[in-house]
Amino acid sequence: MIGLVDLKRQYACYRQELERAIAEVMAEVSFVGGEKLAAFETALRAYVSGECRVAADKNAQAMRSDFHAIGCSSGTDALFLVLMALGIGDGDEVIVPAYTFISTGEVVALLGARPVFIDVNPDTYVIDAEAVSEAVTAKTKAVIPVGLFGVLPDMDAITAVAAKHNIAVIEDAAQSFGAKYNERRSCHLAMFGCTSFFPAKPLGGAGDGGAIFTTSTTYAHKLRCLLNHGQSQRYYHDAVGINGRLDTIQAAILNVKLRHLDNELKARRLNAARYDEQLDKNRYTRQLIPSNVISAYAQYSLCCESKRMRTVLIERLKKHDIGYGIYYPIPLHLQRAFKSYGYKKGSLPVSEQLAETMLSIPVHPFLTAAEQDRVIAVVNDRA
Repeated sequence: MIGLVDLKRQYACYRQELERAIAEVMAEVSFVGGEKLAAFETALRAYVSGECRVAADKNAQAMRSDFHAIGCSSGTDALFLVLMALGIGDGDEVIVPAYTFISTGEVVALLGARPVFIDVNPDTYVIDAEAVSEAVTAKTKAVIPVGLFGVLPDMDAITAVAAKHNIAVIEDAAQSFGAKYNERRSCHLAMFGCTSFFPAKPLGGAGDGGAIFTTSTTYAHKLRCLLNHGQSQRYYHDAVGINGRLDTIQAAILNVKLRHLDNELKARRLNAARYDEQLDKNRYTRQLIPSNVISAYAQYSLCCESKRMRTVLIERLKKHDIGYGIYYPIPLHLQRAFKSYGYKKGSLPVSEQLAETMLSIPVHPFLTAAEQDRVIAVVNDRA
């Protein structure tokens, strides 16, 4: 079986480092907070801000004091906490793409605000500034651009639109951690960046986890308070918050994997380049990656000519024991959970078409050349 991801091979590669890190947490019996979490947040901050050299020199004081990395319990909670910190709720609107995982819209609805779904660009599969601008109303308080499959939207253009209308930009980097836009890393492209450490992500833990990044010290303090039951100090609660902490053992595991992330991203990109070169361009359309973007290749996705053709490809992949993924079979505006907002089939046609024709194939960093040859042959129907 060629898996869509292969966490067993990853574990085998880093087993000694991972088991040492886990053993240290167990020996210290510090399971919530503590030095391991602080060390991971420092490493995250250095990685995203491009200051890894500073972190390696252990000169943390030299790092910019106005950029913060905050571990939390999941990518969903990261988005939820930022919206809470912004005070978004009843009567507010937040612009989100229709073609993404449900968390992006779900957190808006949970706070009583209205997710305003917009269509994605037919070439890049992410939202663009023009669509955002058209969706802004007097009730709009934020926009959440998503880096889908590892490809980032035009964040500068979206940020410019947001600034014009005085709305917040929250980058949803659940699939784009490690990607770059104009030489800047994902999660450092707006006032807020949120990511997920779900195990299958480019940087994945041994369970759920996430992180929030912000350029605001004021909001950083507020977010740390909200994710810990609204506490400013133990048993003193300044606000109603949630239990959104990142477990120390997850932080220790993620800190090990973070050290290997760039090598894994390089392998993903090499695998993707090989697919670009050898997959049948007449059969499938691939996601356009703008020249100023370096993808994290969380997924390598193919757009088939029709839903029927996707079904045929799935049957071939199954026959040859090759893993695949459909991200996502129903766009958000047509999900039953959001039925009350009144969207109808046909209202966001690009998202609807992608939902019917998109399919992802293995691109993980532990894929062997022989396995990729097999995937290419099956996808091209030459096996």
